[in-house]
Amino acid sequence: MKHLSVSKQHSSVIGGALYLTVAAVFVKVLGLIYKIPLSHMLGDEGMGYFNAAYTVYGALYLLCTAGVPKAISILTTECDVREARHDKEKIFRVCLWSFGSLGAVLTAFFILCSAPLSRLIGSEPSAFCMIAIAPSLLFVSLGGVVRGYLNGHARMWPIAVSQVLEGVCKLILGLIFAAYALKSGFSLPLTAAFTILGITVGSFVSFLYLSVHVHRLRREAPAREGRAQTSGKDILYRVLKVAAPVTFSAAIMSMTNMMDLTLIMKRLTETGLSEQEATALYGNYTTLAVPMFNLAASLVASVMTAVLPHLTRLYVRGDTSGFRSLFQRTAQSCTVFILPFSFSLVLFGKEILSLLFREESAVLATPMLAVLSPAMIFMGLLTVVNTALEAAGHARAPLYAMAIGCAVKLPVSYLLLGSESYGILGAPIGTVISYAVSLAVSLIILHRAKDIRMSVTACLWKPLINTLASLSVVYLLYRVIEVRTDALPALWICALIGLPLYTILSLCTGVLTIPSKKKMVIFDK
Repeated sequence: MKHLSVSKQHSSVIGGALYLTVAAVFVKVLGLIYKIPLSHMLGDEGMGYFNAAYTVYGALYLLCTAGVPKAISILTTECDVREARHDKEKIFRVCLWSFGSLGAVLTAFFILCSAPLSRLIGSEPSAFCMIAIAPSLLFVSLGGVVRGYLNGHARMWPIAVSQVLEGVCKLILGLIFAAYALKSGFSLPLTAAFTILGITVGSFVSFLYLSVHVHRLRREAPAREGRAQTSGKDILYRVLKVAAPVTFSAAIMSMTNMMDLTLIMKRLTETGLSEQEATALYGNYTTLAVPMFNLAASLVASVMTAVLPHLTRLYVRGDTSGFRSLFQRTAQSCTVFILPFSFSLVLFGKEILSLLFREESAVLATPMLAVLSPAMIFMGLLTVVNTALEAAGHARAPLYAMAIGCAVKLPVSYLLLGSESYGILGAPIGTVISYAVSLAVSLIILHRAKDIRMSVTACLWKPLINTLASLSVVYLLYRVIEVRTDALPALWICALIGLPLYTILSLCTGVLTIPSKKKMVIFDK
């Protein structure tokens, strides 16, 4: 084990995280751009059909992608450390056929069961959207295997480009299909189905691009004599041993979101709202507030995707100090972003949403976004902790954490959604409580894991102080400037002042550092 001042591994961590983060930001920006004209074209009711189908699709999507890429990445990294190339290639082949078959089965299931599923969630017209998006389950299943293989080789650039391609296709083709459906005079549910078809085409294009790169990567690897030492049955067992807990933990949250959808529709109608009014409220919540939460989630997930193979490599080598050091740096990096983002949405939610959506929709979504924002902090830390646990072989820990969190969320959401005092606010309140409980459980498991026991609070308090200090100044400044000018110029002026102020405070407190080649010391083989 060598100590290198500027190592290939360090460059790979930073570069991979940067690629995926930039791609995630770009895709989420595209998603917002996509939903702005789409919300005008479909309205809150049409977006309700779109998002209802997408929520059900998300549950099946997770079965194909949540745990498989992580498992393949971990096992591929382990093969690299052991220099077992033939095992690595067999892992890829077995998983490609196995999970491709799973994707085909789920596609058929989604199409055949679209009508009963739409009735189950209380939105029968969304069945058209379910049929349109179903084929993408096959493509994302195959793409998940390829992404895991590339991630295990620390090839993040193709993964990032594939995400951008998928987002661009979703934006351009989705709007083209929506415009065509409206011009042709199709009904609102059928127009929403044409729109969601862009996601299916995007997933196909993304898989084709990934396939080209994985073919090149496999051709670059030098040929060696010998054969794989692991059977196909053992490979599937090892993959499922890692993937199943990760998938179940993600599926639990997704199924909870589906149940949340059902609760929102049925409990709101029980308070006296019509089905159209409940659908419009759900469409507003999932179109304006939830994407902001998902933006933070995707950025943290992108960083942890790049970090996962390196954490695995350090753990397999027995480098406990290197593992802890990388974990601490990653956790602090996530809090540096998540805290100001979350607090900014609480203070300036209406102004930010008004930049992107109709003012009446923004006003309606502002309290929902303010309530949902704290969940971003819990979610960010939960993602970091769970990734470290997975890399260290504690794959079941996230499952326990998410299961307990969701078990708390459902009764809370049920009670609050049916209350006239809370109404739709019961959904984000339930989400906040769920992630807080899940994080507490994961932290308990992390503390009890003797081989990787680490402290998370040390990564939190300095960014929190910097966030509160900088946003206090910015908020007071905004109130002063807003009196003399419009809200939009005031918001931009405060952003131009707040970002440098937060950066300076972070540098002064040591949260951020300017890299120095002499001080960069990490572990490499």
